[in-house]
Amino acid sequence: MSSTIVLEELAGRRRRVVLEDSTLPERGLAVESRARIQSTWYPGASRASVQHLGTEERPFTLRGHLRDVWLGTVGSALAAWADLDGLLRGQQPISLTWTETQEGGILPLDQQPLVREGYITMLRPVYDRAGDIRYELEFTPTAADEAVVATAEVLSLPLPDQSLLSAILDVLGGVMDTAQKAVAVNNAAKAIL
Repeated sequence: MSSTIVLEELAGRRRRVVLEDSTLPERGLAVESRARIQSTWYPGASRASVQHLGTEERPFTLRGHLRDVWLGTVGSALAAWADLDGLLRGQQPISLTWTETQEGGILPLDQQPLVREGYITMLRPVYDRAGDIRYELEFTPTAADEAVVATAEVLSLPLPDQSLLSAILDVLGGVMDTAQKAVAVNNAAKAIL
Protein backbone atom coordinates (compact mmCIF):
# COMPACT_ATOMS: atom_id res chain seq x y z
CA MET A 1 0.00 0.00 0.00
CA SER A 2 1.32 3.48 -0.82
CA SER A 3 0.22 6.98 0.18
CA THR A 4 -0.30 10.21 -1.70
CA ILE A 5 -1.21 13.67 -0.41
CA VAL A 6 -2.86 15.97 -2.92
CA LEU A 7 -3.15 19.70 -2.20
CA GLU A 8 -5.46 21.43 -4.66
CA GLU A 9 -6.97 24.90 -4.87
CA LEU A 10 -10.76 24.83 -4.85
CA ALA A 11 -11.05 28.19 -6.67
CA GLY A 12 -8.88 30.56 -8.67
CA ARG A 13 -6.10 28.98 -10.75
CA ARG A 14 -6.88 25.47 -9.35
CA ARG A 15 -3.19 24.72 -8.78
CA ARG A 16 -2.39 21.21 -7.63
CA VAL A 17 0.59 19.74 -5.76
CA VAL A 18 1.04 16.00 -5.25
CA LEU A 19 3.28 14.75 -2.44
CA GLU A 20 4.18 11.09 -2.86
CA ASP A 21 6.96 8.65 -2.19
CA SER A 22 9.97 10.57 -0.85
CA THR A 23 8.19 13.96 -0.73
CA LEU A 24 5.53 12.78 1.75
CA PRO A 25 5.65 14.23 5.25
CA GLU A 26 8.03 12.40 7.55
CA ARG A 27 6.66 10.50 10.52
CA GLY A 28 3.04 10.67 9.37
CA LEU A 29 0.37 13.24 10.03
CA ALA A 30 -1.09 14.20 13.43
CA VAL A 31 -4.54 15.81 13.17
CA GLU A 32 -5.94 17.04 16.50
CA SER A 33 -9.72 17.16 16.87
CA ARG A 34 -11.47 18.54 19.92
CA ALA A 35 -15.07 18.37 21.04
CA ARG A 36 -16.67 21.78 21.58
CA ILE A 37 -18.51 21.35 24.87
CA GLN A 38 -20.49 24.11 26.56
CA SER A 39 -21.56 23.37 30.13
CA THR A 40 -23.77 25.59 32.25
CA TRP A 41 -24.37 25.18 35.98
CA TYR A 42 -27.89 26.28 36.84
CA PRO A 43 -28.70 27.31 40.44
CA GLY A 44 -29.81 24.33 42.53
CA ALA A 45 -28.78 21.75 39.92
CA SER A 46 -26.43 18.97 41.00
CA ARG A 47 -25.25 18.45 37.46
CA ALA A 48 -24.28 20.81 34.65
CA SER A 49 -26.36 21.20 31.52
CA VAL A 50 -24.06 20.14 28.69
CA GLN A 51 -24.33 21.01 25.01
CA HIS A 52 -22.09 19.29 22.49
CA LEU A 53 -21.46 21.85 19.75
CA GLY A 54 -19.67 19.56 17.32
CA THR A 55 -15.95 19.27 16.81
CA GLU A 56 -13.18 21.58 15.74
CA GLU A 57 -9.79 20.77 14.34
CA ARG A 58 -6.55 22.46 15.16
CA PRO A 59 -4.01 23.40 12.49
CA PHE A 60 -1.58 20.59 11.72
CA THR A 61 1.91 20.54 10.28
CA LEU A 62 3.43 18.55 7.44
CA ARG A 63 7.23 18.22 7.50
CA GLY A 64 9.26 16.59 4.78
CA HIS A 65 12.06 16.81 2.21
CA LEU A 66 12.20 17.85 -1.42
CA ARG A 67 15.38 16.51 -2.98
CA ASP A 68 16.53 16.58 -6.58
CA VAL A 69 18.12 13.16 -6.09
CA TRP A 70 14.77 11.63 -5.10
CA LEU A 71 12.69 13.59 -7.62
CA GLY A 72 14.92 12.61 -10.52
CA THR A 73 16.03 15.90 -12.12
CA VAL A 74 18.12 18.91 -11.19
CA GLY A 75 15.90 21.79 -10.06
CA SER A 76 12.85 19.65 -9.34
CA ALA A 77 13.05 20.29 -5.56
CA LEU A 78 12.98 24.05 -6.16
CA ALA A 79 10.09 23.65 -8.65
CA ALA A 80 8.11 21.59 -6.11
CA TRP A 81 8.79 24.25 -3.47
CA ALA A 82 7.57 26.97 -5.84
CA ASP A 83 4.34 25.00 -6.35
CA LEU A 84 3.75 24.81 -2.57
CA ASP A 85 4.57 28.52 -2.24
CA GLY A 86 2.03 29.27 -5.01
CA LEU A 87 -0.69 27.53 -2.99
CA LEU A 88 0.10 29.70 0.04
CA ARG A 89 0.25 32.95 -1.91
CA GLY A 90 -2.87 32.12 -3.97
CA GLN A 91 -5.00 32.75 -0.84
CA GLN A 92 -7.61 30.26 -2.06
CA PRO A 93 -9.22 27.46 -0.07
CA ILE A 94 -7.29 24.22 -0.44
CA SER A 95 -8.45 20.61 -0.49
CA LEU A 96 -6.00 18.27 1.25
CA THR A 97 -6.64 14.62 0.37
CA TRP A 98 -4.54 11.79 1.70
CA THR A 99 -5.20 8.74 -0.46
CA GLU A 100 -4.07 5.18 0.03
CA THR A 101 -3.60 2.98 -2.98
CA GLN A 102 -3.52 -0.75 -2.89
CA GLU A 103 -2.75 -3.41 -5.46
CA GLY A 104 -6.21 -3.16 -7.06
CA GLY A 105 -6.15 0.66 -7.29
CA ILE A 106 -7.26 3.56 -5.10
CA LEU A 107 -9.38 2.76 -2.07
CA PRO A 108 -12.97 4.07 -2.24
CA LEU A 109 -13.39 7.67 -1.08
CA ASP A 110 -15.29 6.65 2.05
CA GLN A 111 -12.33 4.48 3.13
CA GLN A 112 -9.72 7.21 2.70
CA PRO A 113 -8.02 8.16 5.94
CA LEU A 114 -8.12 11.96 5.55
CA VAL A 115 -9.94 14.58 3.51
CA ARG A 116 -9.88 18.22 4.65
CA GLU A 117 -10.64 21.67 3.28
CA GLY A 118 -8.79 24.69 4.61
CA TYR A 119 -5.87 27.01 4.04
CA ILE A 120 -2.11 26.78 4.07
CA THR A 121 -1.30 29.29 6.80
CA MET A 122 2.48 28.86 7.08
CA LEU A 123 5.22 27.57 4.83
CA ARG A 124 8.85 27.40 5.95
CA PRO A 125 11.74 26.20 3.79
CA VAL A 126 15.13 25.16 5.09
CA TYR A 127 17.66 25.12 2.24
CA ASP A 128 20.21 22.49 3.31
CA ARG A 129 22.09 22.70 0.01
CA ALA A 130 21.33 23.06 -3.69
CA GLY A 131 18.58 20.62 -4.60
CA ASP A 132 17.79 19.69 -0.97
CA ILE A 133 14.96 21.58 0.76
CA ARG A 134 13.31 20.64 4.04
CA TYR A 135 9.75 21.95 4.20
CA GLU A 136 7.32 22.69 6.98
CA LEU A 137 3.75 23.47 6.00
CA GLU A 138 0.92 24.39 8.39
CA PHE A 139 -2.60 23.52 7.22
CA THR A 140 -5.61 25.05 8.98
CA PRO A 141 -8.78 23.01 8.37
CA THR A 142 -12.12 24.72 7.79
CA ALA A 143 -14.11 21.57 6.86
CA ALA A 144 -13.58 17.93 7.80
CA ASP A 145 -14.28 14.59 6.14
CA GLU A 146 -18.06 14.57 6.29
CA ALA A 147 -18.45 17.90 4.44
CA VAL A 148 -15.95 17.07 1.73
CA VAL A 149 -16.93 13.43 1.26
CA ALA A 150 -20.63 14.24 1.03
CA THR A 151 -19.87 16.73 -1.74
CA ALA A 152 -17.72 14.21 -3.59
CA GLU A 153 -20.45 11.56 -3.29
CA VAL A 154 -23.08 13.92 -4.66
CA LEU A 155 -20.84 14.90 -7.56
CA SER A 156 -20.21 11.25 -8.41
CA LEU A 157 -23.92 10.45 -8.87
CA PRO A 158 -24.95 9.88 -12.50
CA LEU A 159 -26.96 12.69 -14.04
CA PRO A 160 -30.48 11.79 -15.23
CA ASP A 161 -31.00 11.61 -18.97
CA GLN A 162 -33.67 13.54 -20.89
CA SER A 163 -36.25 10.72 -20.93
CA LEU A 164 -36.05 10.32 -17.15
CA LEU A 165 -36.45 14.06 -16.62
CA SER A 166 -39.44 14.05 -18.99
CA ALA A 167 -41.06 11.20 -17.05
CA ILE A 168 -40.47 13.01 -13.73
CA LEU A 169 -42.04 16.19 -15.12
CA ASP A 170 -45.07 14.21 -16.36
CA VAL A 171 -45.59 12.69 -12.90
CA LEU A 172 -45.21 16.11 -11.24
CA GLY A 173 -47.69 17.59 -13.71
CA GLY A 174 -50.24 14.91 -12.78
CA VAL A 175 -49.69 15.60 -9.10
CA MET A 176 -50.23 19.33 -9.69
CA ASP A 177 -53.48 18.66 -11.60
CA THR A 178 -54.75 16.47 -8.76
CA ALA A 179 -53.80 19.11 -6.18
CA GLN A 180 -55.60 21.85 -8.14
CA LYS A 181 -58.76 19.69 -8.35
CA ALA A 182 -58.62 19.03 -4.60
CA VAL A 183 -58.29 22.77 -3.92
CA ALA A 184 -61.29 23.47 -6.21
CA VAL A 185 -63.43 20.87 -4.41
CA ASN A 186 -62.36 22.26 -1.03
CA ASN A 187 -63.21 25.83 -2.07
CA ALA A 188 -66.62 24.72 -3.41
CA ALA A 189 -67.36 22.87 -0.15
CA LYS A 190 -66.44 25.97 1.88
CA ALA A 191 -68.68 28.16 -0.31
CA ILE A 192 -71.67 25.85 0.24
CA LEU A 193 -71.18 25.61 3.98
